[in-house]
Amino acid sequence: MNDLKTYLSTAPVLLTAWMSLTAGMLIELNRFYPDALFLGSY
Repeated sequence: MNDLKTYLSTAPVLLTAWMSLTAGMLIELNRFYPDALFLGSY
């Protein structure tokens, strides 16, 4: 169990998890509010 904790706390694993969560949030935000990331008002 200690080895699993050590593996899960390494930087590549944490980076992958964080980027997946960020990408998921952006995808869902774009699904519900399609033009929310567009800053212009053309």
